[in-house]
Amino acid sequence: MYCGSESLDKFKEYGEDLGLPTVSKISSDGKFLLIGSRGGSIKVFTLKDKKCKLDFTNVHGNSVTVLELANNDKWLISASLDKTIKIWDMADKTRLLNISTTIQGGVTCISMAKNESFLVCGFDTGLISILDIKDWRIRCDFPQKYKGPVRALTLYNDDQDVLVHGFDGSVSCWNIKERKLTKTIVEAYEDEKYYSKISRGLALTPNQQHLIVAGLDSSIIFIDLHTEKQHKISLGHHADITALACVKD
Repeated sequence: MYCGSESLDKFKEYGEDLGLPTVSKISSDGKFLLIGSRGGSIKVFTLKDKKCKLDFTNVHGNSVTVLELANNDKWLISASLDKTIKIWDMADKTRLLNISTTIQGGVTCISMAKNESFLVCGFDTGLISILDIKDWRIRCDFPQKYKGPVRALTLYNDDQDVLVHGFDGSVSCWNIKERKLTKTIVEAYEDEKYYSKISRGLALTPNQQHLIVAGLDSSIIFIDLHTEKQHKISLGHHADITALACVKD
């Protein structure tokens, strides 16, 4: 499991002025490290020699919140609180597309279908929308609006459902086709004073039997999706968790 945080320490070895990192991702082939910053810049490094392969400086007007690779790692998808989703050509180092999400809000999280046919997007307004990759249009919005930014989401059950980590700490399961809430896995915190202390992160184990959720004060919660039993672990990080990822071992 990988836990990301807004800390510069782990990126110092790359010897670059990164600004304050807000999102990081390793490519599926393990060759590249992608880093987005609070200043709206994106850098792509080769992990082998730690050299900067791509440098998109100030391409977003606010914090970069999402970095994804698509089309056999030929496209880089970036999203931001500046209410845009941008598609980049990794080879030509050019922007292919700019998608405005002004109606929905600033983008906080994205999960891509395995067949790369659609994205599920969460916004700082509490909305969740489906973006069709065929024509890069937002196809529909979910009927329920969360009370605050969507912290994280991930597709589940062969992309038929999406698990959503809400601003209130709740974790819910939604059916994609019907856009219907089917289950609440973790209840919301009743006291709103805890909302600002909840970290951002949601990840499934490779076998999709367990869910890992970022909790209060840099803690993580392991949830068995069949029994719904929970186990909490405190990591003792000096900075809030901003991302979670599971890898096969």
